[in-house]
Amino acid sequence: MHVRSRLLDFLLELRDKIGEGATDENIKAKSSSFDAKDLFNHAIFGAHTTIVVGNQNTQAVSFSSESIGDLQRFLQQLGSELSQFNLPEQAREQAASQVATIETELAAPRPNIGIIKTAGNILYGILLGVGGNLATDLLKYLTRF
Repeated sequence: MHVRSRLLDFLLELRDKIGEGATDENIKAKSSSFDAKDLFNHAIFGAHTTIVVGNQNTQAVSFSSESIGDLQRFLQQLGSELSQFNLPEQAREQAASQVATIETELAAPRPNIGIIKTAGNILYGILLGVGGNLATDLLKYLTRF
């Protein structure tokens, strides 16, 4: 199902680039104005996809300095955004703890992917709960009118 969704994403992006009802001549003319291979790779594989084929495989995962920098900037922005909401102290402390864990691992010479993933999953759960609470509060507010 996930592959089908990504293929649909690719086809919709391709349609946006070429247009609906394009003739063969139009497709040939417009195909030189964009990189279809890059469009396909982005829609199907995304930024961090690993495909393993075979038997008894091993794999090593590493972060590029660019992806570490992106994640560090995201965590900094997340920290400042969290401070703007009126969150319960326990949720704020737990989120800050998970952010600190991820930042510590990212600063290590060889970041431990397992620790980052675990902390990320916990942080995701916290943020999902916070988002649900904010949405509930908003709905309560809007239904007063």
